[in-house]
Amino acid sequence: MDRRDFLRYSLALGATFVFGAKKSHAAFPWLRKGLLPPGMVVIDAHAHPDQFYDSNDPSPDLSSSLEKITALGMWGSNFAVSGDNQDGVTPWPHVIDQVAYVNGLEFERKVKIIRSRDDVLQNLYEKSSIPAAILSLEGASPIGCEAPTGAYPDIDAGLDELFKNGVRMITVMHRGDNQFGVNMSHEGTDGSGLTALGQQLVEGMIKRGMIVDGAHAYYRTLIGMATIARANGVPIIDSHTSLSPRPQPNGSRLRTWKEMEIIVRTGGLICTWPLQWESTELGVRRWTIRDWASENFEIKKRFGAAHIALGTDGGGQLSDMVDGYTSILDLPKLIAAMHRAGFHEWEIELYMGGNFRRVLETCLPV
Repeated sequence: MDRRDFLRYSLALGATFVFGAKKSHAAFPWLRKGLLPPGMVVIDAHAHPDQFYDSNDPSPDLSSSLEKITALGMWGSNFAVSGDNQDGVTPWPHVIDQVAYVNGLEFERKVKIIRSRDDVLQNLYEKSSIPAAILSLEGASPIGCEAPTGAYPDIDAGLDELFKNGVRMITVMHRGDNQFGVNMSHEGTDGSGLTALGQQLVEGMIKRGMIVDGAHAYYRTLIGMATIARANGVPIIDSHTSLSPRPQPNGSRLRTWKEMEIIVRTGGLICTWPLQWESTELGVRRWTIRDWASENFEIKKRFGAAHIALGTDGGGQLSDMVDGYTSILDLPKLIAAMHRAGFHEWEIELYMGGNFRRVLETCLPV
């Protein structure tokens, strides 16, 4: 979005607040239609569009879907394969089946899988009508699990197969502790973190040009990931989280300032999601889309606009979502709320897609 478009957008928002929605929508048809501001690049750093990892669910979470991504005009979205579930580790063949599903979407010309920095630039400047797909694995537990009993897990073989099939990001932890490290369901900041296998995995990911996602990782695990990332000059991210009201990790999915700082020091990103929650004990609630925008502003004030991004976990079956948000089609409302919270034009552009694009261009192979 250039400065003139954003100024018109800002005036439209002002008209909404002063005169009501009817007049502002009349001046800006795209706003009335629920579209994004002209030219704005939006990338969702973590999602499971159409809940493709579980096609048998009779009532899937469709808050992110390929249809909605295309209709909204998003530049692209993450497509996260599930590596584990409530029943345990996903069998490796099913992991590959999920990867093949997204590759099938590309074969049908419904998405363009981003495999290299050149792909990022090509999709950005050609303004393709086909959305980009950043293929990832959430939960690395299946990697190496096919090794014979008693044999050392072949991490490199698993990474090679994933990379060959287009996977460019791995969320190392997910539902629980695994062979690579400790999950953030643990409280405090003491104890174990990244294992020797975890170090091998993270180093192998960076070597191949994969993004290291620290979502779900415990404090000490996160430190291990960040140490390796800094040594290699690359960022890590937390692809979907929000700000904890507590000073120390307490076993929830919320990140403390201390944890966020570990990620930011790598040059990485805190990607915030629409999860609704409250702490009756502390008298704090994250209840509305305005609360989401206000939290983004607080993170921006602390670390700068270069370290925040969007990660909705759409398709991930969030327990509750903030009032005003039911799907990615409501992202224009978040843009409006962030403007009202005090964000500048360029800061909103960074949050909605610019920062994650920078991480892609930094980490992916040429």
